[in-house]
Amino acid sequence: MGINISGKSYFILAVVLLLLGGVALMGFGFLPVLKVGGRAASYAEFLKVLGALKTFEERVAPRSGAGEAPATPTQEFKRLALAELADNLFLDEMISKTDPGIFKKTEEMAAWVLNDRKNSSLGGASEELYGLELEDFKKFVLLPQAKRDALTEYYKGDAEKLSEIWLALKKSVEVKIYYPGYFWDGEDVRIKN
Repeated sequence: MGINISGKSYFILAVVLLLLGGVALMGFGFLPVLKVGGRAASYAEFLKVLGALKTFEERVAPRSGAGEAPATPTQEFKRLALAELADNLFLDEMISKTDPGIFKKTEEMAAWVLNDRKNSSLGGASEELYGLELEDFKKFVLLPQAKRDALTEYYKGDAEKLSEIWLALKKSVEVKIYYPGYFWDGEDVRIKN
């Protein structure tokens, strides 16, 4: 007396397992939202950057004294988050092609900022302004800025060359956006109409 499982049952089981796997990937944020060259940004990273942008607007705009500024539409926030992640991945691509030693230098620069006694309230400020924990603030704010600064230093005296290389890289590296409603136009993330 054995259990007889037909081919159709195996197919249904496989589909159910694939769906559950997809839900698990999305639930844990492992799903990529975009890819620049061989580097990808995950859904979890997207949500953190999106949250930081929204938090920054909510907490800083009312203090700016600019009166009642119109709220940024959700679609635009998402576009900005995708664009920020793409720029961060482009920075990594450019550093890899320019001088991979810059990665170590930028880690040291960020560590110095975090360890500097004058910046002891940085964790609280990052939470207050962006809603980011210190480690995420380092990843999404400090390191990208350190990379920009290091590239500027590397190309010191030739800002035009840096700009040319940056634009050429943005046009030549393959960019795929998996988040629905957005596309890469060769220069920036755009909203599909």
